[in-house]
Amino acid sequence: MIIMIDGWFKLGNHWSKEFNAFICERPEKKKAKRVFNLEEVSGLNKLAVNDGGYYTNVEQTLNCFYLSPTLEHIQYYEDLITEALDTKGEYVDFVPYWDPIYIYQAIVINEPNFEGTFHTLRGVPFSFDLSIAPFKKNVLGMNPVILEKQGSIFNPERYPSYPKIKIYGSGNVTISINGRETKCSNVTSDITIDSDPDVMETYREVDGILVNEHKKLLSNQVYPYLDSGENRIIWNSNVKKIVIEPRWQTKI
Repeated sequence: MIIMIDGWFKLGNHWSKEFNAFICERPEKKKAKRVFNLEEVSGLNKLAVNDGGYYTNVEQTLNCFYLSPTLEHIQYYEDLITEALDTKGEYVDFVPYWDPIYIYQAIVINEPNFEGTFHTLRGVPFSFDLSIAPFKKNVLGMNPVILEKQGSIFNPERYPSYPKIKIYGSGNVTISINGRETKCSNVTSDITIDSDPDVMETYREVDGILVNEHKKLLSNQVYPYLDSGENRIIWNSNVKKIVIEPRWQTKI
């Protein structure tokens, strides 16, 4: 777990302590919403649900302040913070002080607004807006789990996770998670399956270069995922061991 004092946050590669900046107060909790429509259907005595099958982002305003070492450094610090909060149109990791065991994916949607006056002296208030992806990742789920014999791993969250699995073995290999089989053919020594919905790739690393091995993943298969709770993992005799980065996640 990341040790943070009240007010600190991390955005991308920057910690707020670099600029002596703090969140003034924890913002109102907002929850990611399921996307669906309610529609009238003739003959049905209730509105029918048209489920989109996904959740949408949450927008959050963070009210902050920074403390400049001198009055002369105020503009310099403002420029530093402006650059640090420029996510350049991409999602980056966001870790707030009130939830340090989870990593959020966020993008800054409005540039910071600085509101300092003569009366605030070296303490300068500012605010900025985030759009936050609907799922946050448990930092413990980033630690690899090594299985050298068949067994179980436990997902502590209430939602499925989409792991990265490295299979060591050769020939035609099969792994099964709670009865769902994933099969690969003609594996030489190892193969990696990345089930992240934004990635969904199968590859092998050779001398630091990722080589696409998607053709070895048999077609018409769902990429492996881990259920909430217990996941029983077994494999065929061609598999020596597997290494799983489980990526536990839960909805914000």
